Amino acid sequence: CLDLWTMRASDRRACLLQIRADGRELANLPQEYRSDREAVLAAVRSWGPALACAAPELRADREVVLAAVLSNGLALASADEALCDDRDVVLSAVRSSGLALRSASARLRADPEVARAAVESNGLALAHVDASLRTDAGLALAAVRQHGLATLFIPPGLKEDRTVLQAASQAGVGHLHQHFPSFEAQGSLSSRSGSRSTWTQNTASREVPPRSGRSHPLMRQRAQSAGSGATYRSWCVGQG
Repeated sequence: CLDLWTMRASDRRACLLQIRADGRELANLPQEYRSDREAVLAAVRSWGPALACAAPELRADREVVLAAVLSNGLALASADEALCDDRDVVLSAVRSSGLALRSASARLRADPEVARAAVESNGLALAHVDASLRTDAGLALAAVRQHGLATLFIPPGLKEDRTVLQAASQAGVGHLHQHFPSFEAQGSLSSRSGSRSTWTQNTASREVPPRSGRSHPLMRQRAQSAGSGATYRSWCVGQG
């Protein structure tokens, strides 16, 4: 019996070392490790989305979830619903990854501080901000400055705002005339000389080449990376 206990203790130490090195390994370990708080904490500190493989009671454990979202904010998608309404947990998540806002409760998506933190981390988080806040010019401006394509989620009224137009121009967003009707009328919003400033006046007169059926390799890589967390969660559910 002592030898068996020693072997089990040795195996556990080896597994913990494996998890600390790569949290994704939690999915490959025996089921008992998903309910082992020490093992799950080690896993999510290494790789936040490993929370998806934790037992339900640990996905409702505030310390475990907080460790996971500090490692990767998108781990919030696997947290218990009650913790998606915990302001401190959600703030930590969106500061790590703005797009974690989509997993927050409706109450917190309408929280100005949470929304601001999210769009400053990733401007595209504006898509998940409550509609009541999207009309805030300061919030829209922060989102556009962080990511030019946040212009897609700005309400029509703000698309006439000169400051927002300038931020979008500086972000280098192509084909702005499609989203900002008054963009050409504003003329060159930039004081910089050269082709960059004349681009804002002449965009509509240029012929836009048709898109290729194939995406750029870098875009495919980013899409695969963005989807890895969801794929991992699906795999864990299948193993559970």
